[in-house]
Amino acid sequence: MVRLGAGICVLMLMTCCGCSPKSKAASESAANRQTETRWQPAQSTHIQVQFEPLREFPNNGLQLPAVSPDGKWIAYLDLDSEEPIELAALFTGQGLQAISLYVQAAAPGSTSRMVCKSGAAWPAWSPDSKLLVFVAYSETGQCNLGVYDVSTGITRYVSTGQKHIVMLDVSPSAKQAALVVPGTDAEPSGLYVVNLDTGKVEQICPTDIQGSKFWPQWTNDGRIIFVLSDHARSWLAQWQPGTFSPEKLCEIRTSASQIGIFQSLAGLGRPLSPDDQHFAYYDTAADQIVLVNLIDGQEVKLTNKTRAGCWLASERFAAADDQEMRLFTIGATMPALLMRGLWLPRSGNPSGGELILCTPGRHHRVFGLVRMKVLSAK
Repeated sequence: MVRLGAGICVLMLMTCCGCSPKSKAASESAANRQTETRWQPAQSTHIQVQFEPLREFPNNGLQLPAVSPDGKWIAYLDLDSEEPIELAALFTGQGLQAISLYVQAAAPGSTSRMVCKSGAAWPAWSPDSKLLVFVAYSETGQCNLGVYDVSTGITRYVSTGQKHIVMLDVSPSAKQAALVVPGTDAEPSGLYVVNLDTGKVEQICPTDIQGSKFWPQWTNDGRIIFVLSDHARSWLAQWQPGTFSPEKLCEIRTSASQIGIFQSLAGLGRPLSPDDQHFAYYDTAADQIVLVNLIDGQEVKLTNKTRAGCWLASERFAAADDQEMRLFTIGATMPALLMRGLWLPRSGNPSGGELILCTPGRHHRVFGLVRMKVLSAK
């Protein structure tokens, strides 16, 4: 069984190590359990916050919930099996038939909508929160892209002709997706841009710089920031399809393997900051989150044992260790304490000052989801 390293926090291990099989009955019990819905003040010493419990979600053992950019929708995977699924299944598709995909409004008392009955993975929202794009394996093992329309509730599927697809991101126009086609021992993984209406591959990232390409992130002006690895070192790089060739930006300290890259980024929501100026990753060797300036390569190293987090604003990053969650501001000397306890920030809304957080549920097969509003500093 493939496991994530010890650097990921306890909640991250429970969710992503692939060691949490869950029965259907447990899933339904978690889905039906509603929590208290009123806004409540949270215990904090540095910042005034309020939190609103949303509900519990099943722990699928592979990937964390994906929150829409506007904070209104949650996409989550569910495992209908007594047997655990190895993390490697995300990259091979083998064993994903027991995984289904659901969408639910981020509001107490809301009900789930099934998006894909089986074979689902890698959910990614469009920037306008209107579409959810994901990988879907058919019963015969064919790998397709699923496109779910929130307004109509309809899911359609398109074929890209690829055997496997991982690590999706949707373009600012919501008409294309950037995706990674996993490589082999003889050939590195590739970065593709596909049309979401037809599935046609419109661009393939050139091999001007050699190495495997991982975790693409679209910028607002149409560039794609991605991780480049040559099996020994890793960099952040950028590419603008149809405009300029890929180029290295700065070196980062991550494992060079696809599992290692997943480990460094899976707990960080969307690692690219809202203004496209910084990129967050988890340095497994140093056991801390690092915020990298994409212009000059300067780094902001967060405190030790910060292993999960997300951007709340362009220069504000909420990060958690296994004891408390803090709000870091680039340029400030000290972070502000948000909450003590075990939290896992998944998404931030800069305009509303709100965070969507995971927290431990009643048992290891479920976790809670909470909305936190940051009101003001004391």
